[in-house]
Amino acid sequence: MKQNQYLWSFLFAGILFLTNMNLFSQKTDTIITIPPVDIVSEKPLKDRIVQRIKIDTTLIQNYLNNNLSDLLSNHTPLFVKTYGQGSLATISFRGAGASHTSVEWNGININNPMLGQVDFSQLPIIFIDQIEILPGSSSLQNNSGALGGMINISSHPKFDKKLYGMAGFSYGSFNTKQSFAQIGGGNSKWQSRLRVFHETSDNNFEYYNNANGLWNYENQKNASYEKKGILAETHYQATKNLLSGSFWYHESDRNIPPIMSFQGMERIENQKDRDIRTSIKWISFFKKGNSDLNAGLSFNHLNYYLAHQTQFGLYENYRNSSESESYFLKYKLEFNLRKKLFLRWNSNFDHASAYYIDHRQDQSFNPKRNTLGSSLALFYTHRESTSFYILARKEMIDNKLTPFMPAIGMEINNLFFKRFIIKTNLSSNYHQASLNDMYWEPGGNPDLKSEKAISADVELSYSNKQNSVLFYQISSSFYASLVDNWIVWQPSEFRYWTAQNIQEVFARGLETKTEIKTNFKKLNVVFFANYSFTKTENIETDLDHIKSLGDQLIYIPENKANAFVNFVYSGYQLNYAYNFIGKRFTSGNENDERHFLPWYNLHNIGFSKKWIFKQWSSDIELKINNLLNTDYQAILWRAMPKRNYSLTLKINF
Repeated sequence: MKQNQYLWSFLFAGILFLTNMNLFSQKTDTIITIPPVDIVSEKPLKDRIVQRIKIDTTLIQNYLNNNLSDLLSNHTPLFVKTYGQGSLATISFRGAGASHTSVEWNGININNPMLGQVDFSQLPIIFIDQIEILPGSSSLQNNSGALGGMINISSHPKFDKKLYGMAGFSYGSFNTKQSFAQIGGGNSKWQSRLRVFHETSDNNFEYYNNANGLWNYENQKNASYEKKGILAETHYQATKNLLSGSFWYHESDRNIPPIMSFQGMERIENQKDRDIRTSIKWISFFKKGNSDLNAGLSFNHLNYYLAHQTQFGLYENYRNSSESESYFLKYKLEFNLRKKLFLRWNSNFDHASAYYIDHRQDQSFNPKRNTLGSSLALFYTHRESTSFYILARKEMIDNKLTPFMPAIGMEINNLFFKRFIIKTNLSSNYHQASLNDMYWEPGGNPDLKSEKAISADVELSYSNKQNSVLFYQISSSFYASLVDNWIVWQPSEFRYWTAQNIQEVFARGLETKTEIKTNFKKLNVVFFANYSFTKTENIETDLDHIKSLGDQLIYIPENKANAFVNFVYSGYQLNYAYNFIGKRFTSGNENDERHFLPWYNLHNIGFSKKWIFKQWSSDIELKINNLLNTDYQAILWRAMPKRNYSLTLKINF
């Protein structure tokens, strides 16, 4: 398996027609204050109706030495469930589970096919140019299974740049060292870019232990980690064609610290990950539309080890490894049937396989899955103020047809006054159980039913004209989702846990966002704020979980809010970020007040200065995280750092 894995990976890397379809990317190497511009061109019909959250490029540039989980936690309504710096981070999307969030990179799905989820702490921002979020029903536009939503990350060529680059170094608390760089260039037809990063940390911060009965301060142990990676991409554009290819290599070696309540002797827990991803894309443009052919490969390798020191020596608890492979082939056709009628056809084939072996118990399993799917969507505009779409999707998984997945949506512009927009979507979606849920030994259940969701949402938004000195946009989304056959793991009569379909879950809530931008002479100000209310509860379950009926699901806060403000003046930059996480239950019965984590809020501040020279620029930034030294837990009995610092130096040319 390893030989085939490396053969295919480096074959694709050697071809190196690297990634994405987008043609232009904003340059942020220098700070130039310009007045906002009113975009008068008509919004493409295919970009209407569907809800999209696009992360501002200013935020992406401010997070170059961070990972994707940090940015999404601080600047979106999404809830990031993190086990601490360098540790696992997953996302809950509108009350759904981690496996209900789909992530695509340059058009290919990078969810681990075995676990069905993504570790967002392993996605460095330096590898990402654009982030787009499709919540709820909107996710069905690209693929099925994302009951909560979809996150698209991509990289863009810069055909207007002959040579450009950046190098940075950061040093912070707990001996955290980061280095990152990129270099790219070419001409109007060819463009290539190489990006690299490396990060290490002792991660040995001091925390207050309220779980061991001693109520004392301790230093976190066995928490060091190392991450490194490389992204190479090449793009070629002809008159009516764009050919791109990418190669992503990433590996990490992290020690996993014991929980705060652990009182045993020395404990050794370690996880090593290696990820290889490749993508080739060909986009062809014609008179009334375009076609998009995308092929990709994804390989994941993981080694896990756990041992305890005893009076008789080191006792090995677990030693296992797993490998997973995914192959993707996607085709998309878009064209205008008429001026106000637009068609999109998607077709995809995915192959996934996993190989797991428990070296200590000498147990293994090797499941495989093939998925063939297709969807057809029609978009129609009536009198430029009202747009509609209808979508139908069908899939075949291992020669078995899934139920029909329809979606409809509508957008109304200028209903009450100008620049007021209403969007509404309704869809039916299905999520296939992960290979881990179906085939894990022991406890996997190959007879698991697909999770079925019916989702609806309404978005209201208002914005003023882009050419005004002050631009603002306010939006609110109301959503509801009913998920049947929710998959959970529970104890069985055989003394091990098994996966079963036992729950029906009802999620509903509200998301609001405010955005304000202004330019006044040399002063530029950007402000974002998000608030989300999420109520996710069991409305039907089995007798073993009857006490949790009507209770909020564990680790999903009802309330979450964040805010960010950034000031730029004559090369100086000051930003402040606020993050609030509400109360979270850690057991299935919320009436038991012993099993919850209290709310907490975090304050982060950053200050930077940029110097601009003839051919290059440099800047220095100081960040203070957890400014008020808050003592908190994101996950029960997992220590989190108090106030900490980082200093970053960057050079751009």
